[in-house]
Amino acid sequence: HHQSGVDISPCGDGGVRKFFQLPGHESVALSIGDEVSAYLIGKVKDAANNSETTFLNYSATPFTFRFGKSQIIRGLEIGIASMKLGEKSVFHVQPEYGYGDDLPWKAVSANDTLIFEVELLSCGERDLTDGKGGVLFKILHDDHGCDQP
Repeated sequence: HHQSGVDISPCGDGGVRKFFQLPGHESVALSIGDEVSAYLIGKVKDAANNSETTFLNYSATPFTFRFGKSQIIRGLEIGIASMKLGEKSVFHVQPEYGYGDDLPWKAVSANDTLIFEVELLSCGERDLTDGKGGVLFKILHDDHGCDQP
């Protein structure tokens, strides 16, 4: 893959770049509310020292979240939506697709570029019966609109 990765940001502004590591085996169409499970490592890129600091590490236990529910940053949702099951990719997320001023980690500041190593493990329908499997449904989701200034 080439040095600058693939721009997968909805506005084509370079806000989210994807670097493939390992191809996946099954395409998925994620819907709002789908439960997604992935191995995930989050790092902050320190351009000044050309170093990276890990602030999030779900490499042993999968990270699970609901897609489209603002449980993860927008850049990571865009990245994960581009993946296939079993795929491993690295995403470089610019600040405007990151945490903004709502910073949950001491290592991260508002204008940092974030790097996420992701391996997509599973994604499924939402279970409305609290795990009893009674009602499963999928909502088709429309793409993020492009907020141009």
